[in-house]
Amino acid sequence: MVFQMADERKKILQQAQNDNNNNNPIPPPFDVMVLHYEDYEKDFSKTMHRLLDFLEQPAQAEPREFSPGHEYNTYYSKKDKQHIQTMIQRMASPTTWDALKHYF
Repeated sequence: MVFQMADERKKILQQAQNDNNNNNPIPPPFDVMVLHYEDYEKDFSKTMHRLLDFLEQPAQAEPREFSPGHEYNTYYSKKDKQHIQTMIQRMASPTTWDALKHYF
């Protein structure tokens, strides 16, 4: 069963990659909201409410205090970052890559 699921995932990923290579991204079957970390840094409250509205969920409690400015530039090596960028670029649709590429 595990191997069958892995094979199915490989087929889906291969089809997505083929579609991306042909510049025909697979349209998502659901609504999408793009949030960037910078949105939280700029206006945490507004971003949180946008997200809750998008999810059609009420706030359950006061959120923990947001502490912006954390940097993780030294967490991965330069080579690791290049591999991560390549993987994401290959797997992402053009729309998704356009939303993510500014992190690289």
